Amino acid sequence: MTTVQIKLDKSVWDIGERLDADAGGFGQVFLASRLGEENAVAKFVRKEPGATREMLIGDFLAAQNATNVIPILDSGEHDGQWVLVMPRAEMSLQQRLQQAEPVELAECVRILADVARAMAGLGVHVVHRDLKPANVLLLDGRWCVADFGIARYAEAATATETRKFSWTPPFAAPEQWLLEHATAETDVYAFGVMAYLILEGRLPFPGPTAEDFREQHLGQTPPAPTAGTARLRNVILECLHKAPEARPTAANILVRLEKVTVEPALAGAQRLARLNAEEVRRRSQAHAEQRAVENERARRERLFGSASQMFESIVQPLLESIEDDVPTASAERNVAGNPLFLATFRGAKLGITRPHPAPADEWDGPFTVIANAAITVHRARQDRTGWLGRSHSLWYCDPKDAGRFGWFELAFMAPASRRGEVVPYSLPAQSATAAFASVLGTEQIAWPVTEIDRDDPSEFLDRWLGWFADAADGNLIAPAMLPDRDPSGSWRRA
Repeated sequence: MTTVQIKLDKSVWDIGERLDADAGGFGQVFLASRLGEENAVAKFVRKEPGATREMLIGDFLAAQNATNVIPILDSGEHDGQWVLVMPRAEMSLQQRLQQAEPVELAECVRILADVARAMAGLGVHVVHRDLKPANVLLLDGRWCVADFGIARYAEAATATETRKFSWTPPFAAPEQWLLEHATAETDVYAFGVMAYLILEGRLPFPGPTAEDFREQHLGQTPPAPTAGTARLRNVILECLHKAPEARPTAANILVRLEKVTVEPALAGAQRLARLNAEEVRRRSQAHAEQRAVENERARRERLFGSASQMFESIVQPLLESIEDDVPTASAERNVAGNPLFLATFRGAKLGITRPHPAPADEWDGPFTVIANAAITVHRARQDRTGWLGRSHSLWYCDPKDAGRFGWFELAFMAPASRRGEVVPYSLPAQSATAAFASVLGTEQIAWPVTEIDRDDPSEFLDRWLGWFADAADGNLIAPAMLPDRDPSGSWRRA
């Protein structure tokens, strides 16, 4: 076997074969040895933003004599890479879980206590941010935490070079999915996922895709564990609370682990333990539901921001065309009463309202609507039947494919007995649910749900400019029959 000698800050080391099975997180791991230290590994990390943090944190933890943390024996630079040398562990927790022999309750508690002991020390100084079975190693009979590649000092703000997106989806806390500040409670959540996995033999959230994990960690509660004792199950479920402040501290976990193997002996205590388990479950569900509501609200706010930006790019050519081609028209922007734009020419009017959020709890249609707007054209005066003009809704929604949002045009009509001076007319989503339920005697769809091509909205623009020209010339006429375009099949049914 070929070896290479490298000189680090404290010693000269012989570097041997690569240990792919032991490599985890960032960098590559090789066998390493020196006189008096025959069983070590060297981790090589490319010099790039954030790469020095594991060295710095390792040195810091060594100076603090951190408990149950894989120590750094030496460190330095070699051939454009940072190098850390550590004792070679017997196995990782991930390898232990892959063995055929099951993890009994006593062993499970020993593992968790060792990790909690490490966390109790880390939480004062360092947030690991990627706690998982591959980063928990058995060394000298104790389970120790390793791989601080994306860790950060607890008091430090998260910077762009901290590899904040490099955590592992099955173990990532809700606040990580929301790109919020990671704290010691973030590690407690990952600890809860690991504990659940060790106890139940499966993850609390199965994924399998990153988007699935995000949805599950943010808004779902895990299935109630059935193995172990009630006390241990309570600890695990509390660690998995969505709200960081509701999770126990590492120190609290460590104290409680000393008693988790013993069920309450008294009948009254057993009943209280069962009630406590139910309360933990109830609180966890409440936190999950609240987080789901907050996440959905945040999602809709982000989509509304996108809708507003896209709306400007669609209607801006219409506004510019009127201002450039009809300089004698009276054109007003941001006028009172909500209109984004109102143009008047020879008594005819063309108006566009600004987008407004569509309340999610007031719309029960077959797809999601994020924003409402409307576009309207009026004649200078009513025709002999009392008809004045037409108005269409503009909705930012996903009527074709779930999750694919865009601006869509549609319009509505009332039963003949209720037809007014504007036909067809626009409605906000919160007033239009009945139209999509095909209920007789209520509003009906009068114009197909049609996507406005944001890259080439010429059909939409030319049609409305043409109607405005007809209105100004006195030639805009009411539809001979409604709907004047067949709307059937223009939106998904579920």
